[in-house]
Amino acid sequence: MDVPRLQHTSLFTFYTNLWNINVPGKIRIHLWKVINECMLMLHNLQLRRLIVNTTYPVCHEKEETVSHLFRDCKFTQ
Repeated sequence: MDVPRLQHTSLFTFYTNLWNINVPGKIRIHLWKVINECMLMLHNLQLRRLIVNTTYPVCHEKEETVSHLFRDCKFTQ
């Protein structure tokens, strides 16, 4: 799959800046997982057929996803 040069350059710059942030490595890894939505959330566990109910147990409003937890959830805001 060919990625447009501008997009490739901006992604390369973004990830280079992410890995050069002066914070502990585990925080950089956590940020990488949030950005790439690969954290173990209920949504991801459902995709692997490990659970059935994906409703976020704190707010009981929507499915637990990275975007809901860190951006949309009224409780965590």
